[in-house]
Amino acid sequence: MPPEDFKSDLTYRTISIRADGPGTIDAEKRSVEAIGATEDPVEVFDYERYAVVPEILLMSGCQLPAARQVPLLDTHMRYATQDVLGSYREMKVDGDKLIGRAFFSEVAEAAGPWTKIREGHLTDFSVGYRVNESRWIPDKEKQSINGREFTGPMRVVTKWTPRELSVCPIGADQRAKARSLTTKKEHEEMDKLREFLVLLGMPAESTDDQLRAFMDNIKARLLAPQAPEKKTVAADPEAERAAAVVEERKRITEIGAMCRKFGLPDEAARKLIDEGASLDKARVVVMDHLAT
Repeated sequence: MPPEDFKSDLTYRTISIRADGPGTIDAEKRSVEAIGATEDPVEVFDYERYAVVPEILLMSGCQLPAARQVPLLDTHMRYATQDVLGSYREMKVDGDKLIGRAFFSEVAEAAGPWTKIREGHLTDFSVGYRVNESRWIPDKEKQSINGREFTGPMRVVTKWTPRELSVCPIGADQRAKARSLTTKKEHEEMDKLREFLVLLGMPAESTDDQLRAFMDNIKARLLAPQAPEKKTVAADPEAERAAAVVEERKRITEIGAMCRKFGLPDEAARKLIDEGASLDKARVVVMDHLAT
């Protein structure tokens, strides 16, 4: 059974910008209208059953935030303010669709995606949402929900909350199953990140929010400037050189082992070693790799 905090984590499904009617691009406001979600079945990874299953989001169960706004992110990255490209605003349920406008900030990191959208090279968005209540319908069984009949196997989400909208390079309409399997891989990477942070002192039972807070704190501490060590006259220069060799071998060994264990490429480990990176610096690099 997957950890409890994973079962309540975000689910993702991909949609495309509206290119006609009132959904045309507004260059002055740096915005474009986007369909955030529909009631069409989409394959997602279900952590209750640990399998890819068809899922329907009922618009009657969409619980919009009071501000009708959520962050606009870069490919579901949600670990730093730099990941926020703008916001998805003016959200409303229109029949079987969730509709809103994606507004792009004027910060440098939003310039590329916004330009590619205006040029027509980038068309896909992916909504991240929290499943609050759902009903599982077994294979070939029929159930009536809110006056509508559904046939399994299928997960019908009766209450859900939009949490973010992301700009993405590839849409689920082309490879829906591959997108769902990517979501599974993201959670496997989250397992590795959790394991790594536990080694650095994070309580194993930490929630996702506590994990992110711990990661920010430990990263700041590891990167904090260190007071220079006071130089002392060595009583035995040969012994000091031997100790330095031992420390250097330890640094190389630990960086190599850490990178191998948590999936960093060999060239990344070699770069850290060749540049003389400290173990703390290497830990931050591994942390950033797992977080992305």
